[in-house]
Parts: sequence; C-alpha cells; structure tokens
Amino acid sequence: MQKTTHLGKRRKIIDGLEKVTGSAQYTADLSLAGMVHARPVFSLYPHARVAAIDAGAALALPGVIAVLTGHDLNHGRVAHSRPNMLLALDEVIFAGQPVAVVVADSEATATDAAALLDIDYDVLESVDDAVQAMTDELLVWPQGVPSAGASMASLHGGEAGAGTGAKLSNIDERRVTERETLSPHWKAPTS
Repeated sequence: MQKTTHLGKRRKIIDGLEKVTGSAQYTADLSLAGMVHARPVFSLYPHARVAAIDAGAALALPGVIAVLTGHDLNHGRVAHSRPNMLLALDEVIFAGQPVAVVVADSEATATDAAALLDIDYDVLESVDDAVQAMTDELLVWPQGVPSAGASMASLHGGEAGAGTGAKLSNIDERRVTERETLSPHWKAPTS
C-alpha cells in the first residue's frame, strides 16, 4: 500500500488571508473593457400566457443595450420542460421562468431597467400538487407528451408514450444540481 503525504495532515490555505481580510478577487469583482451585464426578469406565475412585453421604458434608460425575449433567443422551439428553453416564448410553464433579459452597461442599470419592463400576463390554470398532476394530463403536457428529439423524451431513448396505446406515459426524471458561487456578492433573484 502506498503511503500518502496529504491525508490526515493540515494544509495551508493559499488564499486564506485574502479571503479573511476581504481583499480576495472574485468573479463578480471583474471589470473588463466592453463588458456588459444581464439581468433576467422572472415570471411571477406558474402558468400564464405572455400577452405583451413593453420594453419602451427600459430601452429609454441610458446604458441599456437590449431587451431580449424568447422570440429573440428560442428560434421557434416550444417548451415542454424547464431545461428546454432559455426564455419563455408565449407562455410561462413554471413560476420563476425567465421571460426576458435586460442587457446594459452596468449591473445597476440592468437591474433598474428590468424593474421598468412591463409584462402583461393572462393567468392560466396551473397544476399545484402531485395528486392533481397525476390526474390531469392536459395541464401537465398542454402541447402533448414530448416526442423523441423534442425534449426530455430523447434523454430516455425513444418516443414518450410509445406502446402505451391511448394512455399517455409519465417521464420520471431526477436531477440533482448544486448551485455554487465563488462570489460573496451574489444575491438570489427577487423578482
């Protein structure tokens, strides 16, 4: 058996002093020439139709470069699942789904412009618990069960619902994702 030289022994933290004194440089501390900042705007509703997005006030703010929506970034794809879309297109399918992104020359300007974005929603019926989700397939998959290559079904190696006759199948999926940030300046989204 090979003897290790590191296990069970103290080791010096190379950047410990900088972190304790507050002088460590993090990603959020970077400022590069030409750098822009993006601020997403999140849906407050679990299921709603996006009736209109008025970006006029946000775009009028000095320093705002662009306001991007799903029509700018999704290239016509329909959302069947959370990981499928960058931004909601015409309908949000979960609370907190990004609906638009404001791009500006500073973080403060992007935040201010995001607050000025006027989004009109037509609130739709939503599935609020697991029991309702098991009994109401129409609300769970409003565009129909995804086909292979269209969404999550491709992760499972075939056509969702194939071979089940008229009964739609459920796709069981478990994902574990850790959220990490090396920046002490990161704040959770509030809107």
